[in-house]
Amino acid sequence: MITCWYMARGCDLGQFPEREFIAGGQRSGRRRSDTAKFNGYGVSPGVETRYFTLQKTIDVIHRAAPRQRIFIVCKTPQDVLTLVRGDVPIQAVNVGNMHFAEGKRQIHKTVSVDDDDIAAFRELARLGVRCEIRRVPDESGEPVDRLLD
Repeated sequence: MITCWYMARGCDLGQFPEREFIAGGQRSGRRRSDTAKFNGYGVSPGVETRYFTLQKTIDVIHRAAPRQRIFIVCKTPQDVLTLVRGDVPIQAVNVGNMHFAEGKRQIHKTVSVDDDDIAAFRELARLGVRCEIRRVPDESGEPVDRLLD
């Protein structure tokens, strides 16, 4: 699914920042994916990817060439907020696959949130970041803030 979004957005790099890197003892850094799945993300062979901590992403993202289109995948809205507060230029977020768990409430077929998620989405909106739910690129998005009340 990530490849579908990656291609639809015309991106040339996938960035996968995480709070703590990396489960299983793998090092962060630059990789060209040679398997369909890496670290729980579906990435097609040949897609150029980066796997860094959130802080390293904040530190290096501004070194990207102006022509570069980077597709960033975060695990939580709190991670997106950390990047935005770190001056990573994120204007829009597509939200999906936030699974139901104890303490979360379902706001959409594919999205369940808790109070911390809601606070992060509200702060992202306050900072001018558009957050919406869209399962596929050609579907119209549903604004997350309309589903939080």
